[in-house]
Amino acid sequence: MGVPNDISAGERNKNTTIFLHIPKSAGQTLFQILDREYKRSNIYTFQGGRRRLAASIEEFKQLPSAERNRYHLLRGHVSFGVHHLVEQPFTYVTILRDPIARIVSHYNYVLRTPAHALHDLATSSGMDIARYVSSGISTELNNGQVRMIAGVGSSVPFGECNESHFAKAISNLETHFSVVGLTDRFDETILLMHQNLYWRKLPYYTKRNVTKQRTDVMRLTAVTINLIRQYNALDCRLYDYAVQKFEEAVIRLPLGLQQRFQRLNSAYYPYGRTMFKVNSWLRVLYKSYRGKM
Repeated sequence: MGVPNDISAGERNKNTTIFLHIPKSAGQTLFQILDREYKRSNIYTFQGGRRRLAASIEEFKQLPSAERNRYHLLRGHVSFGVHHLVEQPFTYVTILRDPIARIVSHYNYVLRTPAHALHDLATSSGMDIARYVSSGISTELNNGQVRMIAGVGSSVPFGECNESHFAKAISNLETHFSVVGLTDRFDETILLMHQNLYWRKLPYYTKRNVTKQRTDVMRLTAVTINLIRQYNALDCRLYDYAVQKFEEAVIRLPLGLQQRFQRLNSAYYPYGRTMFKVNSWLRVLYKSYRGKM
């Protein structure tokens, strides 16, 4: 993948990094790492789903130019193109996920999240995953990764994502992305970001927002898997391309970096899990308290 505008260590804070967060691709885990590296005061997060997201982008657009340019990191479920809102060098990063696994994770998340916009529709009609994918209720289920990276999002109707969008996605990855990581290779993805974005310290993390699977990929029938592939054929090709490029990038990582990273995270893991449980308990307690007010 290319490194746009030749971002260097000395120039890092004069550039904008944009994390294009594809839903159900380990983005929430990456958020905690980004919070430490960039500090929240230097981060702008585009909030919400499709409707709230449009308002959040508009809010950012209305900020004075100097305010928009002061953020070192922009992040959220945004499609390619938000770099037009800043007036300085930029680079994108993202994490792709195996399309079959991503769709299954999306389906499970919708079923267990009553607040999700698709929850009532999916549960009231008793949709299994095959009906869910083929229903056309969301363009996220139809080459959603190509859509975001090509910059077309949901503007292209369900079933109409085509070769030109795939070609645009590949071109954008080659030209504007410093790192294209993989959910299944998260540690190496983080190391590539550490290396290519000139992060100051080796990152450490605890996995977050891991969906409890009602439907498991390994239990899907061949017919269902083929159906998901049919509606996400371009995503499958994009993912295969990204895996090849990822392997080439990992080979270039400095010797010993991965070992140091693993030692750090092994030491942090017990503390991180404890703090994650404490914070989760406090959030539940706070919601209960608010509900009684």
